[in-house]
Amino acid sequence: MKKTLLRYPAFKKQLAELDSLYKQLKKRRKIVTPPEPTGDKSTDLYHHFSHYVNIIHLKIIHQLHMLILGINTQNPEVASVVRSCIETIGGLAYIVHKVRSKKTDHTAVWKLLYIATMGQNTITMSGKTTFSRAPQIFHSADYVREENKLLNEELTAIGSKNNDYILERYDFFSEFTHPNYIALEVYWRIIEGKMTYEKNISCMRDDEVGQIVSTIIPLILVYGVVMRKAEKIEQELKELKEKSK
Repeated sequence: MKKTLLRYPAFKKQLAELDSLYKQLKKRRKIVTPPEPTGDKSTDLYHHFSHYVNIIHLKIIHQLHMLILGINTQNPEVASVVRSCIETIGGLAYIVHKVRSKKTDHTAVWKLLYIATMGQNTITMSGKTTFSRAPQIFHSADYVREENKLLNEELTAIGSKNNDYILERYDFFSEFTHPNYIALEVYWRIIEGKMTYEKNISCMRDDEVGQIVSTIIPLILVYGVVMRKAEKIEQELKELKEKSK
């Protein structure tokens, strides 16, 4: 990484920004264990929703931790973590959108949160499912589309025409998740007409570092937008809980 930073000094500033954003996010929420359900949805919804937001937040923090470690060690496999970050943020964006549109229907919101936290994929390659009573989970592609829609709205509001940024980035980093051509080409290259294998763990190329850093920083900012919307709903549900006492 030292050689990369010497060649591209701008990366140093971006990596410092990434580290700063990560540290801010770690302090963003106070994670507490939810109380036992009372059976009254107007009371329990606040804790149920907060629980979902908490586990998404913990998940994104862990993913960013792995991402920063991967960048610093120039491990090319960290590219697939970017895709995971997009899906995680998309999960929150999707549920926030659904809950906002149904927040007066306590039963519907409860079902949404139950599926999001306890559901499973019943459409499997083996044809088998793990938990026979668990509902079909929401598709991760729907999560990503909702996240993309949210960012498009934000960009349109400021006059930007750079639409479908999330979808384009998701497509790009999905190629690193499976052993297809992009995921494989980082491990070999042609130098002066000769093929060379990248045998070291630290074999991320400069352009890959740039792609990752220039994608993850805007994604964290998108996460901030989604989290503010989530916290607004959280406050509304908390007020509903207080009124029901």
